[in-house]
Amino acid sequence: MQKNSEQTNSFLIHISALAGYFIPLGSIIIPLILWKTLKNPSSFTEHHAKEAVNFNLSICIYELILAGFLLISVLGIVLFFGIFGVALFGLSIAILELSKLALIIIASLKAQNGEAYTYPFSINFIK
Repeated sequence: MQKNSEQTNSFLIHISALAGYFIPLGSIIIPLILWKTLKNPSSFTEHHAKEAVNFNLSICIYELILAGFLLISVLGIVLFFGIFGVALFGLSIAILELSKLALIIIASLKAQNGEAYTYPFSINFIK
């Protein structure tokens, strides 16, 4: 029974990152709160919680960088000029968001099945 609880907690930590679509910084704060409020997190849950928080922090940084480039492109100051730059960085943000959604769902399902999962392109802020 304990293993099922670990899998459910890990699933909830991953899937709670979707709160970021409704709450600013919710994809970082909600998984972090869930992780820290667990009474006795196991090594399995710890692994998944760290992965979820690290991934969402990484995505936030990537989004800020792309948003900065998009702003520069819209203003036409540097880099790409005109509609090409706007389209390029807008498309990049859309691809990043779709990838984020897909990877959160994959990680949630892996956690529910009791498998360890490591997000790609994630910076390890919390070790």
